[in-house]
Amino acid sequence: MEVIGVDIGGTAIKGAIISSNGDWWEEINVPTRAKNGKNEILSGLMRVISELLNKKFNIVGIGIGSAGNIDHLNGIVDFASENLPGWSGVCLQSVIEETYKLPVVVDNDANMALLGEMWCGSHPHTQSVVMVTLGTGVGGANMFDGKLSRGASFKGGNWGHSNFVPGGRLCNCGRKGCVEAYLSGTAFVERACEQTGRCYRHGADVFNDYQHRVADVVPVVQSYIQELALFIDSLAEGLNPEMFLIGGGVIHAKEIWWEDFQKCLKQNPQPSPLVRSASLGNRAGIYGAASTIIKKVEGKEF
Repeated sequence: MEVIGVDIGGTAIKGAIISSNGDWWEEINVPTRAKNGKNEILSGLMRVISELLNKKFNIVGIGIGSAGNIDHLNGIVDFASENLPGWSGVCLQSVIEETYKLPVVVDNDANMALLGEMWCGSHPHTQSVVMVTLGTGVGGANMFDGKLSRGASFKGGNWGHSNFVPGGRLCNCGRKGCVEAYLSGTAFVERACEQTGRCYRHGADVFNDYQHRVADVVPVVQSYIQELALFIDSLAEGLNPEMFLIGGGVIHAKEIWWEDFQKCLKQNPQPSPLVRSASLGNRAGIYGAASTIIKKVEGKEF
């Protein structure tokens, strides 16, 4: 059995054909071009799906992970921040089902990433996990007793818009001091530009200068690492999972900053939580979307 898994992020729309055994066959990535609004995002999504359907596979369903609060029961984007302008209220499941005449499931991208890690990652026996994704925004997902906890109004794990610094930096949701305004990859690059006077285009460039101990970059990255450790410690006190998983684009440079991050965690007088990086990288959300539509096709709970 082959399905299509898609991950809609603020920067790119990524899709792949995946088998029920977890085999990764074909993939297509296109820019999200989110600033152009809902129709441009849908156009990119349909381009990915259409190109994958043109491959020589018998596709039986489509799973989609998207940033935002997602009503997974009806496949509707309940709310999305300005990372995806105009995306709130889109009836994504019905649009894609009507277009392609295939079963579709839609859920939050971080939920999908956590499900992907549990299916094909290196953590198959962990039952209590909190995932934090650091990319264009900050996402999150909670799993307790082996089941996702999505919350009463689909906000479960929406750590990006919890308050981190009262009255702090302006977030694109309109509030001040959100976690996303400090710990997203976007915020990381913005702060590096502000504090160094350089025009960085990507977080990898900032981390590269940190690796080479460029003097004015070092405090920028150290501050980011310390704030991330503080955030994880705060979540650990309230949720107490077996393990934290950190995913998203920021994790690509982990060989540069991960050791320093672990040292920050150990500075807490309480036992430091177990924190691991997502083993599937940016593929996690696609694997999770695939696993979810496979369950739907097989008539299982998802």
